[in-house]
Amino acid sequence: MVDSYKLVVVDKWGHILERDGTLYRSDSGRPHFEQQFADLESARSFAKTVVREHPHVECDVFCGEQLVLQHFDTEWRHAEEEQTRRLFARQRRRDRRVISAIIVGFGLLVVGVLIFCFR
Repeated sequence: MVDSYKLVVVDKWGHILERDGTLYRSDSGRPHFEQQFADLESARSFAKTVVREHPHVECDVFCGEQLVLQHFDTEWRHAEEEQTRRLFARQRRRDRRVISAIIVGFGLLVVGVLIFCFR
């Protein structure tokens, strides 16, 4: 039996994409993009081409039902992860300022109540 390989384009969460990197809509009534190859090297070469054109996608290559290759742009993926880390760090700093402001406000309220009560 000759192995055949099937390439599917997905995002980093495994959502199926079209060949151009846009999200596949299952309600479109047509099958998703899937490319068949006779050998793994052809599939690998095609995956590199797709990822070069659309760095946000990942190409999964299957032999039967078994995943045999995942190809994605590691530089793009690292840059995206760094951007996400910076975004979360900025959000944490903002959250700390909000919590500090709430604590200070509550403290001022308590001091005001104490002053009012013990006059």
